[in-house]
Amino acid sequence: MTTDVPQQEIASEAVRPAQRVSLREQVADELQRLIVGGAIAAGAALPSEAQLGETFHCSRSVVREALRDVEQRGLVVRAENGRALIVQPASLDTVSRAVHIYMELGQVTFAELFESLELLDPVASALAAERGDGATLDALRALNEPARLTLANLVEVEVAFHLRLAQASGNRLFVAAWKPILDALAIANAEVAPLMGTPALTGTRRAHDEVIRAVAAHDAAAAAAWSRRHCAAFRRGLDLLGRSARDPVRPLQ
Repeated sequence: MTTDVPQQEIASEAVRPAQRVSLREQVADELQRLIVGGAIAAGAALPSEAQLGETFHCSRSVVREALRDVEQRGLVVRAENGRALIVQPASLDTVSRAVHIYMELGQVTFAELFESLELLDPVASALAAERGDGATLDALRALNEPARLTLANLVEVEVAFHLRLAQASGNRLFVAAWKPILDALAIANAEVAPLMGTPALTGTRRAHDEVIRAVAAHDAAAAAAWSRRHCAAFRRGLDLLGRSARDPVRPLQ
């Protein structure tokens, strides 16, 4: 004996429409899977377009478009001969470039950048104080040496110093999230440092000294407190340029 089971209607807003994935996307996604999974090792060249066409049973034009996508994703770079595509190792610079493109296209403002800085840098400093070792201290001290920290390379050393604090956490995902913010901050610093001159240098060295002292003492609270004081200086630097925190993060000209 059977009974009719009533059909249930599905609200249209609950349904995601079926999507047609192009051959180009399928090939690009599969190449990404092979690269990320290690089937194609970092440093190795991808097979030729003809070979990939045979492998994926598609035309060379489809392969060429897919390879362009894979290159844009930062998974491969062109060899010096301009033809071969080489698989890139994991790179913080690749992450940073992708985030920076997003920031420019999305008109991310200095207010958003500074807020991220003020949230993350104290965490990085506190974790460095909790987890940092002798190698961390040696690296931080070397970066703060007068011969290394000069007005000419202040921007570069600032990025390296704060990135080293994050690396002391041992959390690679945190470092990957932090690096693009530091690189974006360098845009503002590159304009502010020459205007401030020696005070920018002495203030940075003092803040770094205090953070290093806190890290050496494993004093997470003091490290975070000095980080917050240091971060506040970046906002003041933007004021010197007569620019608004609502302005997008771009080279200040």
